[in-house]
Amino acid sequence: MAAYTASRIQSALPSSCSVSTPGENDTVYSFLSTRWMTMGPSTLPIATVVPSTKEDVVAVVRYAAAYGMKVLPQCGGCGGLVVTNNKTIHLDMGRFRSVDVDVVSQTVTFGGGTLTKDLQPAVTEKGFYTGWPNLGVVGMVGNILGGGINLFQGTKGHTCDNLVSAQLVTGTGDIIEVSETSTGSERELFNQLKGAGAGFGVVLSMTMLIYPTAELGLAGNSKIPDIMVMFSRDNFDAAAELWEVASRSPACMTAGFVLMAAPRGMPNAGQPVVMAQASYLGPQADADEAFAYWKDTAVAERAITVKPGSFELTRMNMQRDAMMTKGSNMDCYNCLVKELSGATFLRAANRFAEFVDAYGPNITRCMTALHPMHADALMKVSEGQESWMCHRDRNFMVQTVPWDLADEYVEAGRQYGRDILEIVRSEDSSKGTPNAILAGNARVEADMTEILTPEKIEIMKKRKQQWDPHGVFWNPAVDGWADQAK
Repeated sequence: MAAYTASRIQSALPSSCSVSTPGENDTVYSFLSTRWMTMGPSTLPIATVVPSTKEDVVAVVRYAAAYGMKVLPQCGGCGGLVVTNNKTIHLDMGRFRSVDVDVVSQTVTFGGGTLTKDLQPAVTEKGFYTGWPNLGVVGMVGNILGGGINLFQGTKGHTCDNLVSAQLVTGTGDIIEVSETSTGSERELFNQLKGAGAGFGVVLSMTMLIYPTAELGLAGNSKIPDIMVMFSRDNFDAAAELWEVASRSPACMTAGFVLMAAPRGMPNAGQPVVMAQASYLGPQADADEAFAYWKDTAVAERAITVKPGSFELTRMNMQRDAMMTKGSNMDCYNCLVKELSGATFLRAANRFAEFVDAYGPNITRCMTALHPMHADALMKVSEGQESWMCHRDRNFMVQTVPWDLADEYVEAGRQYGRDILEIVRSEDSSKGTPNAILAGNARVEADMTEILTPEKIEIMKKRKQQWDPHGVFWNPAVDGWADQAK
């Protein structure tokens, strides 16, 4: 594949495509500059192509099919379930970032390279909201393909539940549109786009539902009530008690508990802490009632800090985005579980404290986030849906991110990630509940039966022959890891 120089590929594609090939000293991480996850067996791709038009994308797909290459589309670059090699054209969709809000149909249509931070202000400026991801740097298409965790999922479902239609280029180089009104194999393809992961084509655009902000009953400037409580290691048992309470919170309240080393400038800097945060998607008076235990004297006396407040809907991701600067050796260990008691939460928190004790300042950006998922509400929202977002009955999501580690600490970070998975899955394991992970947060070489049922995988294999007969797109559930990981 070394003969495929930038000039040779460029000459075969429209001039509106930009083509670059790796230099002698490039690494995967330096060449794919927008990629966040660095774990896994990836090697450098043949080239990165940046298309400008739909016709450009068609040309790239047909070129790859003719020469036995793979095409790997990228939007935000946050996904971990991504592998490139020297048979891959990396397709950067960064020029497809248009956002069109239709207030009449209450939908938003966005390009295949749109990030959350592109979509969010466009929608809120029109007086609407939708199930966008919790980070501005996340690509909207990738989030929907992976199911989509979002702040509003207790009432509006996973992000993929709000998909109305999608336009994509198939492996044959044809442009098709699939929607909730499609029939036959096209409807099946539409359903697969809702949570089954990537590998079905290049998404040019998607349309999803939006909802009037007024229905939330928020205070002026659409402010969402929230609260943050932080605990030191001496009071992790109090954090575990709060976890139990948060696990029973109403569907319009979202909560997240982060095991982290306290940042500089905060109390207990560098020491292991639990930072618990909750947001209430409704009026302040209702939030005060929902936050009652969080602000109780018994909690306040054992917490480092209790900080109630609010944030504007239009700025809801900014605080999180400020934390998300790219770091080297970023990895991800994710799972969905049915049961996660306060006792198990405490075991996980204590394991994190041990990790900090052992490696101190060398692992300060590693963290574990635990979230109640409102499974009952998600199951109700999904009634009538034909989404391929499996495991909706799981009540909790846990994600560990070993991050910004020097090479000598990478394996320690991975072992910590594996240990957390074992701990938080322990209650499910004792009852024989199968392991489950979220497609959008899976890591390289994941067991795909933990994302999709065997029945769905068999359907995908059949449909892959229809939409991608030349094997232009790689899907680990269909193609496996062996060839792509070489």
